[in-house]
Formats: sequence, structure tokens, C-alpha cells
Amino acid sequence: MKHRKCLLTALCSALAAVCAAPVAAAETKGPVTDDLGVLMIPKGAPIQIGAYWVMSGADSALGIDEKRGVEIAIKTKAEPSLATPSN
Repeated sequence: MKHRKCLLTALCSALAAVCAAPVAAAETKGPVTDDLGVLMIPKGAPIQIGAYWVMSGADSALGIDEKRGVEIAIKTKAEPSLATPSN
């Protein structure tokens, strides 16, 4: 139950961060078939990505694993040679 609360809190925080992020430089491109639309972000425009992790206490293992996963994903994206091929 505690894990579900943490997950729900993280998802709500992520959604709030996405909704609050300024997207003035982006424009909607079509044809759009859903309410969210398609955003084109200009090359080189900054993108803010936020997360909410438990970094201390009884559930810190979950937050540390999530943080490491994001760090690995970013490092793998920057250095594709680190990625393992998927079959």
C-alpha cells in the first residue's frame, strides 16, 4: 500500500510539473487527433524534466533505484555505445 501511495504521489507530481512547465516557444502542429496535441520544440530549446523520489527513510531503495535508472538512461542516450542491444 505504501508503494502505491509513493507511485501515485510521483505520478501526480510529474503531471503537475508537465502542466506547469512553460511552453511558449513550442507550437501545435496538426493534424491533431487528441486533446493533448503535438508539440514541436525548437532545436536547442531547454526542456525541464522533474521527478519526485524518496531518498531517505524506509522506502529509499525505491527512490534510489529510480534515480539510478534515469541517470543510466541519460548516460546511455549521450553515449549509445553503452546501450545493450535488445533482441
